[in-house]
Amino acid sequence: TSRDLHGVRVVVQGCGHVGKALALQLHALGARLIVSDVSRERAEAAAVACGADVRRPDEIYDTEADLYAPCATGATLNARTIPRLKVSAVAGAANNQLETSADGDALRTRGITYVPDFIANAGGAIYLCRVLARWTDAQTDAAVEAIFDSSVEVLRRAEQEGISAQTAAERVVEARLGISVPIVGE
Repeated sequence: TSRDLHGVRVVVQGCGHVGKALALQLHALGARLIVSDVSRERAEAAAVACGADVRRPDEIYDTEADLYAPCATGATLNARTIPRLKVSAVAGAANNQLETSADGDALRTRGITYVPDFIANAGGAIYLCRVLARWTDAQTDAAVEAIFDSSVEVLRRAEQEGISAQTAAERVVEARLGISVPIVGE
């Protein structure tokens, strides 16, 4: 897979620790960035560091881009914002990005690819394993690479079954762990 992101436009919502780090990494790979944060100062600092454009928090949903990366507050994907999105994909580090389970279906209906937050955030759990369980570089690298494979598995299952990526991800987790996962927003 190519890591060259020249010409790819990414909207990063939230310029705190995680969002700013993501913006810096995307910038290093050549992405064109639009950043937003409830703190204008944080957004401007990230913009300077990444050569990004700044938008007010409510403007990001109307911004044309390839990817929306929610990296701050949860429930930013909802009945008010999804119809406004002008992106083809959503993947970010914010927890609980969907306000309700219906929002995953709304993204699917709009043709917007969605990587559920608990897949996108798997790197944090992997880092904890590295620190607490003293995983080797090879173990850590293999686990990080598996995030991509898990994303592909979920997106394929969603497409094959005609369900949202969120529902597909929950079913994959249920199958792997042999448990029932509560539905988002219910």
